[in-house]
Amino acid sequence: MSSVPAHSSDSVSIVFDGWNAVLGASEGFGYSRRQLSTFTLDLPRLADKIAGMRHHSSRVDRIAVVMGTHDRRANPAAHTAQAAAARQWKRDPRVTVIDPGMERLKEPTVGEGVVVPLRRHCEVRGDAEIQRMLTEWTDDRKTDVAILVSADADHLPTVTDIRRRRRTHLEVARWEWQWSSLWERGLWVHHLGHDLLDSVTSDCNPRKAA
Repeated sequence: MSSVPAHSSDSVSIVFDGWNAVLGASEGFGYSRRQLSTFTLDLPRLADKIAGMRHHSSRVDRIAVVMGTHDRRANPAAHTAQAAAARQWKRDPRVTVIDPGMERLKEPTVGEGVVVPLRRHCEVRGDAEIQRMLTEWTDDRKTDVAILVSADADHLPTVTDIRRRRRTHLEVARWEWQWSSLWERGLWVHHLGHDLLDSVTSDCNPRKAA
């Protein structure tokens, strides 16, 4: 009798581009962009749902959330809601939350599907931290599959490098309404729909989030 298990599952590590995932979610409720202080995404549950979309049995072993934190004085409601969300995510032992820092913008910026208004903030080294985690987790041989949750094409050079040079299989996931050029031939992309968004979203009262 063979000692090989009849059924095995892939070990999956998931890296969330936090602001890209959350801002993308805020545009998926069927009306104008929803204020970030009014809802929370259950990112560990979302990670499990994404793994469940794969054609092979999979289990999520590691989750990284890279997301700069709002300044308490500049945006107290957003800061409070974000801190509460981070506490919720970290209750799951698989989750590591990384804050790359935020800085104030002097001029509005436009990215793929995201417009940052004047007098708002952006991450200082968010992309660099996301790409560092992807590189580390696809190099350490502790995972069979890595999934990047983002629609930001700035990550494409890192994705290309990982797929060209490393053994770990890499996939991408993003909300289906996010336009993105984060793609190349052979790269599997999971498109996350409205039903999935509803299943991982809860309303929150920012006044009660502290």
